[in-house]
Amino acid sequence: MGRKVSTNPLDRASVFARKWVEGFVQGLRPPAILSRFNGPRIFINSVPKAGTHLLETTLAQFPQLRFSGRPTVTGWSDDHRTRVQQALRRIRRGSFRSGHSRYWPELRQTIVERQIKVIQMIRDPRDVIVSQWKYVTQINLVHKEGRALRAAADTDKLLCMIEGIPGAISPLGDVWKAHRGWLSFPEALVVRFEELIGPRGGGTRELQMNALARIARHLGISADTELLELVGRNLFSERSATFRQGRIAAWREELHPEHKAAIKRHLGSLLVELGYEKDQDW
Repeated sequence: MGRKVSTNPLDRASVFARKWVEGFVQGLRPPAILSRFNGPRIFINSVPKAGTHLLETTLAQFPQLRFSGRPTVTGWSDDHRTRVQQALRRIRRGSFRSGHSRYWPELRQTIVERQIKVIQMIRDPRDVIVSQWKYVTQINLVHKEGRALRAAADTDKLLCMIEGIPGAISPLGDVWKAHRGWLSFPEALVVRFEELIGPRGGGTRELQMNALARIARHLGISADTELLELVGRNLFSERSATFRQGRIAAWREELHPEHKAAIKRHLGSLLVELGYEKDQDW
């Protein structure tokens, strides 16, 4: 199990401060300085716990790129649409910013105008929900979803995460439905957590190298085999404040029959559509 996150806001702020400093140092590398003028603007997007930090760690190791220095932008309700658009417009050349944002068709105009390279990270929804459940109940003890689960004292906490709690936790199906538009977005590269995690997380070196090469091509940055191998070796990071296990198919150890039935109700054929199952008989 990953470490618990302090409930002290100053401690949590220090985590982001360290990340900001690391991004500042990354920006001082000669290729990153040049990239401020001709490099890509990059938006990383995913549902929470689908591998955002894994992808950030990936991009930070390319010498041409740097962290934007801005916090993750979230956008679930229509009230957030303008905020997400503003966040996209502020992305600078040679930098990447992360988001947990639903898809709105209006975002495409901003992305095309600003020539933003989008990477949509996906992960088996069953691993996502288990990871989020563990995160809000065992790691980040001040998360709003964790507080809602504690208020539901005599209930199955994982089932609550799947089914949702009105006003506090969105049902699993609604979360993925809000993101489906990104999967067919022409300017987006879809990257699977299972491909990128590599051997230490239960994947393979071959899939990892292929994913890294696709990312470099999508962003239009040069990366030879030696660099890609170096990036791959350094990806599995336990330093992330949200890191827990980073394993493929950990859901098999956690989901009971009632959880599986609820996921099938909420996701329907999505697991098949995403390629994680051949049918709903799992």
